[in-house]
Parts: sequence; C-alpha cells; structure tokens
Amino acid sequence: MTHTPGVLVRQAARILGVSPDTLDEASARDAFLARPGDVASALVHEAANNDDVIDRESARDYLEDRLDFLGPLLDAETADAIRKAFEERVREW
Repeated sequence: MTHTPGVLVRQAARILGVSPDTLDEASARDAFLARPGDVASALVHEAANNDDVIDRESARDYLEDRLDFLGPLLDAETADAIRKAFEERVREW
C-alpha cells in the first residue's frame, strides 16, 4: 500500500492521542511497540464507530485492514501484541 508522506505519522498520532508534531516514523514505531494496549483500545473505539463493523468478526476484519495500513510502522511482534490486546477488548461484544 502506498502512503502519502506524513499520513502514517498523522494516523499514528491520532491513535496514540498525541500531536503529530511530536512524532516521526521511528518514534511512532517505538510508541506502538511500547503501547500495544493503547493502540488496541483506540482501534476498538474506531471499529465501534464504523458502520461496517457489526460483530466481533467484522471488528477483526477492521483491525486487519488498519494493521495493513499501518504496516510500515509495525513489526510482527508489535502487530501480534496489538491483535492480542484488541481480541481481549472485543471479547465482550
């Protein structure tokens, strides 16, 4: 997936609840690695507010789309930690 310059950093900042001016790609990667639970919570919130997400399965699909988009900022370990935290949060749906 091709990204416009700065889009990933702006998305990361929004998900992390920080100003885009405080991040670059390296610091966004570090923050995602350090805060997978916060990232998962933000993505659960996004999914809950998306009209296409109607159940756990569609929430998981939403998560995978977002992880794919954010892929340049995630290593496999971070993506797996976000998935695990996300799953814990949607278990109650």
